[in-house]
This record gives sequence, C-alpha cells and structure tokens, in this order.
Amino acid sequence: MNYVVTCWSGNRRFMEESYREDRTHFLRIHIEQLKKHKSSLSQITFVINHNPDEDENYKQFVNDIPKEINGTPVEVLRRDNSGMMFGAWFYVCQIYGDQFDHYFVTEDDYAPISDDFAAPFLSAFNKEENCGFMCPKTNRNNLPKFVIGVISRDCLTSLKHNCNEVGYEEIDQGLIFHIMNEEGRTVSQLDNYSNYCLMHEHSKEKPWYFKLYGKGPALFAPTLYIEHQQNLKSYGQGMFTPR
Repeated sequence: MNYVVTCWSGNRRFMEESYREDRTHFLRIHIEQLKKHKSSLSQITFVINHNPDEDENYKQFVNDIPKEINGTPVEVLRRDNSGMMFGAWFYVCQIYGDQFDHYFVTEDDYAPISDDFAAPFLSAFNKEENCGFMCPKTNRNNLPKFVIGVISRDCLTSLKHNCNEVGYEEIDQGLIFHIMNEEGRTVSQLDNYSNYCLMHEHSKEKPWYFKLYGKGPALFAPTLYIEHQQNLKSYGQGMFTPR
C-alpha cells in the first residue's frame, strides 16, 4: 500500500501561529510521527502542491526529506495545484500505475499516532463488499467527515477517468463521492469496526477542540493535537480542549 500525503505551504482556512511562522510545521510533525510508528506500508509518497509563494525554508525542508522512513521507501512528487487533494491522488495513481493495489490518503496536517495505523483501514476495506473508500467517520449524508483512509487503485483509476471528462476545476468532495456512489461503490466508516480516530473540530464557541470517535485505539490525530496534547484537558464524552 502506498501512503500518500498531500502537502501545501500556502494559506489555510485555520492559520495557527506555529504554521504562520513556519510553513514546514505540519509536514515536520507528520514526518516525526511516521518515524515514531512502525507500519507495513510499501511506500510513503509526499505530494507537494505547487505554491508560487513557497519560501526557501519550505523548499529546503522538502529537498531534505529522507529517502527512507522506518525501512519504508519515500518518494517526493511535485505537481500543479489543481483538483485539490483529489487531483494529487489521481496524479500519484497515474505515476505508479499498477504498482500498488491500494492507497492510504491523508493530508500533511493529520498524522498517525499508533503503530500499524493503516492496517485496520485496509482490513475493513477488504471486508466491505464494493467498498470505494474506507474513512474514519462519515456524516449524515454518507460522505467522509474527514477525508483520510484507504482507496483502491481501480476506484482511483475510474474516478480519474470521470473527472477528466468533467474538468479538474469542477472537482470537489461532493462530486468525487457522488461519482463513486454512481459507480456502485460505497463510502464506509472505520467506526463500524470499533476503532477510532482523534479529530479536529471547530465551532464558534470553541476555536478548536478534539473529539474521539469509536471504541478502539486512536490511529490518527491532527498535528495540532500532537503539538498540544500535553496541555489539553478532557471535558467528557471523549472531548478535549486547551487548558
């Protein structure tokens, strides 16, 4: 399985001070977490979406990404910033063709916090008939609440073909998963299999807080949580917020 991390050095909807000061911040934490936790991945691929304002510090950091992490080969790809994260998935699938049957897709600001973090997703994916995407949690519209998880090469190839016809400028999450459903593939949640992920939530009342989903060991967390976990307090029902 190819672990694909979509990376971005530009502005984001929620700009934490640490990221404002150092655009390598999320990617740096993500790589540190990959070094801490063992996995059975076949490859780790960082996809750098083009940012015309990318600073020299970020460029140098990307150039210095190790060629191997915990014995897993690492590749770094650069691409035009089109089609959002989904365009990055299609690009990787196009580059590697039949080399990988499955891809684990995530972004730089969500990182693993457990050994074998991808294995439960793949196991659940293989148990689910006609599964298109296995994510941590779906919403009431059966769309991924957080776009992290396992997708097959066959599904990516088919999605790419359909999105080529639509045009990358039209790609968004709704379209991607609508096409997937039209093809008879399901979006499923890992929570059905008694595992949880730690997710980043925002609200007007709380600038940021964290919520645990499911009943098993936490597999993924926002880099913001990883950075601040020593200074968080619980306020019930698996909820955490800054002290």
